[in-house]
Amino acid sequence: MDNVTDADFDRLHAMVLQHGFESEWCLYSVKDFDAVPYPQVKFVQYKDYWPDNDLDRTPMVLELPIGGKATWLDIWRACDALIRQSGDTHHEYIEVLRLEGDRLILECGS
Repeated sequence: MDNVTDADFDRLHAMVLQHGFESEWCLYSVKDFDAVPYPQVKFVQYKDYWPDNDLDRTPMVLELPIGGKATWLDIWRACDALIRQSGDTHHEYIEVLRLEGDRLILECGS
């Protein structure tokens, strides 16, 4: 969390309230949520989570299309929707987005 200020946390919290997100954005290096970071990405995928908070269930791969030229805000919106769809309310901190071809792979923490 190098160079993260109280103003950064305040701005992210305001975005959570404004957009009704249930997730928390922890990729603090992102400052411009209108920027298009990966114009080639067409999907966000989520596969490592606790389905409905049940450790004994195997998660299905969840995926949402985001089309080309998605902004960071569009990506956050897709991640938030996937976290809600998973039912995993324990892991709601967006910590990693790994690029694999035309997909961003979402990894969350708690």
